[in-house]
Amino acid sequence: MGARQITCAEVQHRLKAAIRAYGPGTQAAWAQAHGVSPQFVNNVIKGRRGPGPQLLAALGLKPAAVVAEVR
Repeated sequence: MGARQITCAEVQHRLKAAIRAYGPGTQAAWAQAHGVSPQFVNNVIKGRRGPGPQLLAALGLKPAAVVAEVR
């Protein structure tokens, strides 16, 4: 079975859910725990940047599973 492609919006949704599930803290705490900068996490959530390989790995995703969202 092949990999399922997901949109950037779904990655953003998963990222927000992961941050909420992390427990006490904020985006900054989640970012630090996963080796990415808080600014990068914020930019991904706001759609200013695409998720990088490290952030995708923290969400249990592979870069090939992400496609650009057409607006």
